[in-house]
Amino acid sequence: MQAIRTDVVRRFNSYTQRTNPISLEAITPSPFGAPNVVLLESCYSKSNSLSILKTRIRENQDILLRSECQYCNIGEPNTFDHYLPQVDFPEFSALSINLIPCCSACNTAKGEDWLLAGDRKIINFYFDILPNISYLNCTIVYKAGIPQANFTINGPAIPLNVRPVIANHFDGLNLAERYKRRSNNEIVDVLSSITPHVGTLSRLQIQTHLRNEAGYMKATKGENYWRAVIRIALSNSNRFLTDAGY
Repeated sequence: MQAIRTDVVRRFNSYTQRTNPISLEAITPSPFGAPNVVLLESCYSKSNSLSILKTRIRENQDILLRSECQYCNIGEPNTFDHYLPQVDFPEFSALSINLIPCCSACNTAKGEDWLLAGDRKIINFYFDILPNISYLNCTIVYKAGIPQANFTINGPAIPLNVRPVIANHFDGLNLAERYKRRSNNEIVDVLSSITPHVGTLSRLQIQTHLRNEAGYMKATKGENYWRAVIRIALSNSNRFLTDAGY
């Protein structure tokens, strides 16, 4: 490892230079071959040093965000994703800025394919600057009398410079279907919170309540936080509000 130390540091510097502005898709292929690849990958083996590194990474996450996977905002971040895949870039196996806490579902879905037609497939929540605009749409539909939430991305609303990675992220992690599967629980939670106020609050008041609740969520989780978007959609659904007693 000492023999390739200088080359590894050079690669680390190259990675850092590609983060501001982010252009990791342009980083050159790894120059290392066997047996150095095995040595570099071994840096991500179970060890006390690696455990300390992972703990420090978790502790440096925003305390309001660290409980949810930042790739999907659904699961617990119980794994670490090598943003630039370890198999292709072994020198970044234990580089802290290449390790992103995420849930196992997202880690598996992302896999080792991180580019699509030259564009990155997954948002990098360390370095991507996302637009503060609403681009995640939700509509409430009924099947057999049960409300469900359908999600889509409003591509034209997203600035061109980040549109590919946002669209790829949404599709690659199957977020529309995953949010839909989770929506039933969210809708039940909303119903449980508003039905006690039937007869004491008007429809307008309960709509305002749901929109305010969504606003609080967006303030900490982002403009396109799926649980907030559901609440906005429910506040605009006449059938949902009528069925709830408003």
